[in-house]
Amino acid sequence: MVYFSSSTKWLWGLFTVGVLIVARPVAADEPKVDAPKQADPFGAAATRRSAAADEGSTGISSAFVDSTVAVEQPYEQVVIGSIRKELDDTKAELAKTKQLIGEVIHEYKQSSATPDLPPLPDAEVRVFQMKNTSADAAADKIKLLIGTQPIRIAIDEASNGLIVFGKAEALPQVEQLVIKLDDLAIAGQGGFSAPPATAGAAATPVAPRRTLMLRVFWLADGVEGFDSPEDYLPFPAVQSLGKLGITHPRLVTQTFTSISVQENAEAVQFSTQVPAVLFDQPMRMLLSGDLSATADNRSLVDMHLAIESNGPVCEMNGSLAAPIGHFMVLGTANSVIGGSVVAEMGGGGMGMGRGREGGMGMSAPAAKLNSTRFAFVVQVVEAESFAPEE
Repeated sequence: MVYFSSSTKWLWGLFTVGVLIVARPVAADEPKVDAPKQADPFGAAATRRSAAADEGSTGISSAFVDSTVAVEQPYEQVVIGSIRKELDDTKAELAKTKQLIGEVIHEYKQSSATPDLPPLPDAEVRVFQMKNTSADAAADKIKLLIGTQPIRIAIDEASNGLIVFGKAEALPQVEQLVIKLDDLAIAGQGGFSAPPATAGAAATPVAPRRTLMLRVFWLADGVEGFDSPEDYLPFPAVQSLGKLGITHPRLVTQTFTSISVQENAEAVQFSTQVPAVLFDQPMRMLLSGDLSATADNRSLVDMHLAIESNGPVCEMNGSLAAPIGHFMVLGTANSVIGGSVVAEMGGGGMGMGRGREGGMGMSAPAAKLNSTRFAFVVQVVEAESFAPEE
């Protein structure tokens, strides 16, 4: 038996404890230490075998030396795989974004495309040049005010004009709006109106006043005993009445009203009434409104017209804009007028019959009703003056 000294025993025990600590298996709850980059598993295995042989020579069991060595995936492959996944995700996002942009562009093209407009048979083309306001702004206001009438408006930016395509009966209203908008631009501030005169500058000459004559012709269809309108109206004006349902017009009466106006100034009011007899009934035509003139020799008339006979027969409001001297139809209206009294039987205008008590009685007379169609033609002309004879 071999005996060791105390110092030798102490060194041998310390060596044994160190071997056990280094060679013990890694616990599950301890953090795993990553192997260094480019570790060689075969070299690690050889090192373990060499250590096991050394321990066998000292009498320590090799079971404490074996432990699992994890072989990690190389760092470069991990990074490349992560970048590739991010690229795939980015491509998918770009594809979705491209699809959404294409859908938005398609919807915009559909919404902004010019709609298929129905044809306008017998439509006319008129061109209005704006002098004091923008054609673009005027077109927006006219489209807003004209409503659903068959009118189409295009803008000619080069001449600041409006190209209007529409039915003949709607064009006068567009013309009236064009004149009004152009006149309002002069009175308004800024825009296309002339700048105010500076101190010392020559004063702008005031437009002279002129006297215009407003003529109104009252026509009725199919009545006898009146003059033919051909003696007073041009043939195209009479022919246009046929398109309005008045095939046999006759002149009931007419009126002339002189009005002094100033170009591009405020409108001047007028009022007049004219008596007439129709269907053996006394009637009168009442006119009121205002009239203005523009520098391009055009007139604008806003008129209220009424026909009365013991009460209202017909009534209308209208506006006209036309070159001075032209004829225009203000409007048409159906009318029903009570005629002369007709007795049911007997003579002297009253019917005879038996009373309740056997005496003689009288029945109420029946009134005859007459129906016709009216038309009113308006013309504004330059009033004439005559020098006295010397």
